Amino acid sequence: MVFLSLNLFEGEIVYAQNGKQYVLEAPLSLAYFLGLGYEASEMTNVVDFYLTRRGYMLAFSLLFGFPILLAYRSFLAKKNKI
Repeated sequence: MVFLSLNLFEGEIVYAQNGKQYVLEAPLSLAYFLGLGYEASEMTNVVDFYLTRRGYMLAFSLLFGFPILLAYRSFLAKKNKI
């Protein structure tokens, strides 16, 4: 999930143009935070980018919550099988 460049997570991009800073709401990929999935030419005038609260919650639920839920379900299935 981290190495795929899927723009699933809500975020904001802060960029500067003509001395002013603008905030643009855009879906972001977790790969961007590792320096993957974009070209250096695309990052001109970009000051910062970050996930919003909803973006963090979705990332946490997909990276941790969903696998934990699947592990718990398989644990219960094995427990009921015995």
